[in-house]
Amino acid sequence: MNMRIGPIMTRRVALALATFAASSPLHAPLLALPASAAGAPSDDVLRKLSRVPVFVVTNSKDAPYLTEVDEQSRRSGFFYLGPQEALAALNDIKAFDPKASLSVVSLESVYFDISKSAVEAASAPQPTAGTSTDLRLFRLRPLQDSAALADREKDATLKPDDVPLYYDVSLLLTVDGTAQRPYFFRLQDLKRTYEQQSGKKLANLPSLSVTTLDALVQSLQAGDKSAMQPSALLVAASEAAAVVERMSAGSTSSLGGAQGDGAQGGRVQGVGAEAQPRGLPEAPKSLGDSGDDPFYLNVPFGGGKI
Repeated sequence: MNMRIGPIMTRRVALALATFAASSPLHAPLLALPASAAGAPSDDVLRKLSRVPVFVVTNSKDAPYLTEVDEQSRRSGFFYLGPQEALAALNDIKAFDPKASLSVVSLESVYFDISKSAVEAASAPQPTAGTSTDLRLFRLRPLQDSAALADREKDATLKPDDVPLYYDVSLLLTVDGTAQRPYFFRLQDLKRTYEQQSGKKLANLPSLSVTTLDALVQSLQAGDKSAMQPSALLVAASEAAAVVERMSAGSTSSLGGAQGDGAQGGRVQGVGAEAQPRGLPEAPKSLGDSGDDPFYLNVPFGGGKI
């Protein structure tokens, strides 16, 4: 069964208060697993995943690049959670393909079709070209900056392909009139949000817990009440959310210095090594039902190009 990222995102993002409602420019048909193999995700799970942007290096025909080669010369690629890591991969590819670019899609559009481990990706049929639309050849790349790696090292149970999610059982946020438990891809975002809620600085979070994205999705799919009550809220890394918000608003990208194309998903020019994000964006000044949306409430989008 073939799938196109654009139409799938456009249908699902309507369920998630889309603020960037345009179809993705990734027009190349992506080869997906049969629904019976990948499982039939619920609309609720898809809504939650749609709040998370991921980045992938593509050629001029919007085909994703296979950027990795293992010891057996088997190729694979990544959808990146962090724009910095994606930009580094883009710069490497531009050395031989100046027309390469970053495409931004929502996690729900690819999550149930990509591989969940290096072993799984290696078992997919190998293409003859350096790009592929077979999602089985791709994995989700966890955040790889020094702060994220240091946080990973604190939990010895995490495996290399695990995408950690950080939460505090005492922290709930009121979103759309409902108390929800936020799960953060970046630990610093959790700490910063908790401090804003409590009004004081903390050396350590009182009830810090760690799970993985796969474990949470599996629990939600299985109807596990511990993951559903209160409802889970996935919080994209703040620098990734900032990129999407600025693309949505048509303002300066956090990856470059030019104007985007507004709500059409647009291509943001001027991306280069010198334009890499410098630290995390400022945290939202207010949370919950204050009238000012936190940065992570405006993330659902229809895709774009950087």
